[in-house]
Amino acid sequence: MMASKSGGEKTIRVLFLGEGDVTDILMARSEGGRKHDVGLAERTKTKSDGLIRLEVQHENRSSIAELAQSLTADPPTRRFCADIAILSLHPDVFVDDESHEPSFLSSAESVVEALQSNDIHVLWLNACTSDPLRTASNYHAIPEPFTRKAQRLDLDLLKLSVSHGISVIDADRLLGELGTADYVNGPLDYSPSACEALCEETLRIIDDYGFFESRPALEQVGQRARKS
Repeated sequence: MMASKSGGEKTIRVLFLGEGDVTDILMARSEGGRKHDVGLAERTKTKSDGLIRLEVQHENRSSIAELAQSLTADPPTRRFCADIAILSLHPDVFVDDESHEPSFLSSAESVVEALQSNDIHVLWLNACTSDPLRTASNYHAIPEPFTRKAQRLDLDLLKLSVSHGISVIDADRLLGELGTADYVNGPLDYSPSACEALCEETLRIIDDYGFFESRPALEQVGQRARKS
């Protein structure tokens, strides 16, 4: 976090690396989101009584694997300057082609390591595993449903949190507690109220790291760091 040129105001630089679910959750309609009117930047300003400004960068990206390759070839410091990076599960990992899934965890690890090596805190939005559009009760001879794939990918993010210390914005837990019937429209498609709740949860996680206080933010330390 750095001081603004205007004086006492502080700036938190946040990078959104994701698709529509990230922008809809974290950005107001006036900023490019589609679901609600008070995004993460305005919530940060309100929470800090106007003393902290959120400087947002948004980069649409390709698959997780391609992002990992690009960060290896072009280190994060050359592409953007950020204190926090917020990612989501890219839609390509949910397609019927099974070849996408086995490499997800290794690619995600590469992305996290590249960001953390440049002192960027990583938050990753998981997927709500409820799909109200799917009413099948017998899955014989039909493709594996979104719900099953989402469960596996959410588990991969849990493993990544344990090994690398990243924080998971737990859409599956939060929306399950709220009640998915009223908050989930379909795979990775959440209602305005759900997006507001997830935006507030993201704010809470950032606050827990200490970004709103006059001290260094807590480090992200996982099992991998402790063993090295």
